[in-house]
Amino acid sequence: MNENNDVKMPSFMVDLAFKDYIKALSDTQAGKLFKILLDYADGENIDNSKLSASAKITFDALKSTVDKGKEKYVKKVLHNREIAKNRKKKTSGDQTQPVVTSGDQRSTKSDQIKLNKSKLISKDINLRLSASSACSPDGRPAPKPEYCELRKFFKEQFNYDDAYFCDEFLNAMEEKQEDWQNWQDKMINYAVKVGKASYE
Repeated sequence: MNENNDVKMPSFMVDLAFKDYIKALSDTQAGKLFKILLDYADGENIDNSKLSASAKITFDALKSTVDKGKEKYVKKVLHNREIAKNRKKKTSGDQTQPVVTSGDQRSTKSDQIKLNKSKLISKDINLRLSASSACSPDGRPAPKPEYCELRKFFKEQFNYDDAYFCDEFLNAMEEKQEDWQNWQDKMINYAVKVGKASYE
């Protein structure tokens, strides 16, 4: 139990297979056993000399279950630290290229998709060309695109479909009574704002 002392287990389990052994102890011995087991699980030095012979045997058996639980917990903590370290390395670089997170934000796998820079540049040129024709000649606001156009654009940009995001974007545009001219740029900016895209 001495390795990885910086990792503290928040809890431990006692197998019910030991119930009969613990019940055979007096309440005093069972209480002492439990206190020593708590100290052991918390990584403290223990003195089991005050335990009876049967309590010592029970402690030795319980100790192995605590050790197995700690070993499993330490592996999980170290694995999570490694994931966090790798994620920090990825995000601490040059923040020039948008990154889109797909699906559930709570996902532990690295599910970030980088936007293709050349694709963005060509889209930007297309956006500028379409923006000039987005307004009608008499200066009226640009018409709202069809919902399927929103989803198609999102899927082309981010390489996955997200109807929920498109609904959110549509509602935000309507709430603010935004003009739909350059809506593609607005959608990308909104994706950054709500965390669907970020800069690496």
